[in-house]
Amino acid sequence: MDYIGLAEKSGIEKQVAVYVYRRLNGGYFMGIYFAKPPVLYTLRDWPFLYLKRFKLYPKLSESEYNEVFQHLLTLDVISILGSSAHLLGKPLP
Repeated sequence: MDYIGLAEKSGIEKQVAVYVYRRLNGGYFMGIYFAKPPVLYTLRDWPFLYLKRFKLYPKLSESEYNEVFQHLLTLDVISILGSSAHLLGKPLP
């Protein structure tokens, strides 16, 4: 998925999208990869891990960066749900 291109089409500045993407890239994928069933419990909790990290990345608490952060997480949740629905042969919930 071209997240940067999609963010630009949504009206988000490229430099903001790149900053957020670089800060968050990969961390929660590892959390999901090592999760034990049911994975939905892990999916429910992992956004809160990043809310705690704002003290490490104070720029993410600014409104523009926070909006991009939420955009990235929403897109990833939708893609995870879509992939799961496709693999199970069921419609999206």
